[in-house]
Amino acid sequence: MEIMAQGKQLGGPVNNRRTWRMYYTATYGSCGPISCTITDKITFRVDFDPGIKASRVFMNYRYFPSTGKFGRPGFSTRAYIPNLQIGDAYVDAFNEGSITKYIPQGWSLKGRGFQFDITTHTPVNGQQKFVAYHSGWGACNTASTPTCKW
Repeated sequence: MEIMAQGKQLGGPVNNRRTWRMYYTATYGSCGPISCTITDKITFRVDFDPGIKASRVFMNYRYFPSTGKFGRPGFSTRAYIPNLQIGDAYVDAFNEGSITKYIPQGWSLKGRGFQFDITTHTPVNGQQKFVAYHSGWGACNTASTPTCKW
């Protein structure tokens, strides 16, 4: 019997609370009556770095071991202030390694609370599997050069 297990979202603030980092792992394998054998494992790392007019999203993934069960993943990401989505970005699919994308924001984060979310989509045996994560809420101060932190 084939399985795909989705791991927990593990995340929190890093870099003096200026970056939100999340990890996620998905595995694929087969189970017998006593144990399971993992044949494929894909591990994601996502960093959100808030900016006043645009925010940076960095994603990295590793695929090992690999028997080819997973296709190239992609993602969509959104930025929010309370009760309002203010920007989004999308990557259809990318090769193993890293990608950086910027979310242009229609509103300044100066003096506001903010949150980010990301939805990854990964082909598995011809079907798309979606997993959504979100950061905690952070805030930017009102200084002339604001600092945004979680």
